[in-house]
Amino acid sequence: MIEEGGRIVAHGETFRTRGDATIHPSLRGLGLGTWLLGWIEDRGRAKGETQARQTILDRARPAATLLHNNGYSVDHVGWILEMALAERPAAPVPPPRIHLRSFVPGKDDRDVHRVIEDAFNEWANQREATPFEDWAASVILRSDFDPLLLDVAEDDGTIVGACVGLDEGGEEGWIHQLAVSSSHRRRGIARALLQRSFHTWWERGKRSCALSTDSRTSALSFYERIGMTLKTTSTTYTKQL
Repeated sequence: MIEEGGRIVAHGETFRTRGDATIHPSLRGLGLGTWLLGWIEDRGRAKGETQARQTILDRARPAATLLHNNGYSVDHVGWILEMALAERPAAPVPPPRIHLRSFVPGKDDRDVHRVIEDAFNEWANQREATPFEDWAASVILRSDFDPLLLDVAEDDGTIVGACVGLDEGGEEGWIHQLAVSSSHRRRGIARALLQRSFHTWWERGKRSCALSTDSRTSALSFYERIGMTLKTTSTTYTKQL
């Protein structure tokens, strides 16, 4: 953190290869961003990382220029999409043999993690694997985690899909992760899981629901087909250390 007159005016943080920095608008253009960027990279090298990664909103033009000038290149584009829930969503209609139900803590933990990791790790060499302990800490072990917001799809007792919802407060629901096993795609499972999640959020008084995806997947057109609309766009930049 950087302080001025006893108040925090800038900060930087790192997690694995990812870094993040924020500077008070009144102090931008003074070199603090360059200093924090160097600090983030030094921290990464000290931890043995070989890559630095930064994600910024596309409207943050000065930040993009800073990254370009310091050797970063575009890795992928990300989107946040939103579904309006002005009226009760249609009930989910799973395909034949597929059963939808809520997550059971202590029983489904590792199966849900497996489905999510298997699906997300198809982005060869573009995503860091998330160990079960890290995933659990950020999802099912959160103090505000609600099992009723995590839905699973089963085929003959085997979990083949999962939709992880997190209540971040406010008026909008948030879908943190959605994954379907490769062996069960293009059967309507993802759509059914989303419909179930939308219905749950509507019942809880939310009138919109959002999620994120990016150009490493082919999911954008799917979300747009079911009626979701683009809310924000961001770009992730990387640099070899």
